[in-house]
Amino acid sequence: MSEYNEDEEIEKLLEEKYRRYLYELEMRRLQEASERMKRKAEEEAIKKVILMKYVDEDVRQRIYNIRAVNPEFASKIENTIIALLQSGRVDRIDFNIFKQIVDKIKESL
Repeated sequence: MSEYNEDEEIEKLLEEKYRRYLYELEMRRLQEASERMKRKAEEEAIKKVILMKYVDEDVRQRIYNIRAVNPEFASKIENTIIALLQSGRVDRIDFNIFKQIVDKIKESL
């Protein structure tokens, strides 16, 4: 009888340890997801500031319109704009440069 109680006790301890492990694992996953969401929000905020500062209003409006229909394509446009600005090849994005970017992206699809 004593051995049976010890086995039960060991089993309960193992089950509790396993539950704690699963709980901690889930908490880590949630924390990582939260951190990813926070990074993404920060990246989007930076992107928005860059677009406001270096992209003409009519171009921004076109990007927003494209985003409503094709978010992935709009992201490609924004990423290309940011890369161009960071490289120093352009210092402002007007409609002509925007059109070239769109054409170039369409060609690569």
